Amino acid sequence: MRILWVKIGGLWPADSGGRLRSFHILSELSRRHEVTVVTTLQQDEPPTQLAEHLPRCKRVISLPHKPAKHGSQAFVKALLQSWFSTLPVDLYKNQNEQMQETVRELLNSGDYDLCIADFLTGLANVPRRLP
Repeated sequence: MRILWVKIGGLWPADSGGRLRSFHILSELSRRHEVTVVTTLQQDEPPTQLAEHLPRCKRVISLPHKPAKHGSQAFVKALLQSWFSTLPVDLYKNQNEQMQETVRELLNSGDYDLCIADFLTGLANVPRRLP
């Protein structure tokens, strides 16, 4: 299968339960399937670091993203804006325009059989209508 994997919050370093889970699933899937990963970077993370740890993946795209932290002014702004959206604040604050555009372009290419939004927060970056 040709799989597009969308993940907010990065995958490396694999130092938490969710990251470990996702990283190992991707490692195993990429043994038998063609996997493209679109994810976000930590602020100080080199953009090629994850690709080095997932060498069997066809492509790894790491994009910058800094979600609003709970209690910050940015979070309050996201919370207020989410009230006028169909998304709850946790999904709203994890929208990333660059990721949305990248995912849309990849899906429109017709090169994928399956798109996986890893965890609910990634779903805000997958088009509602898929080709």
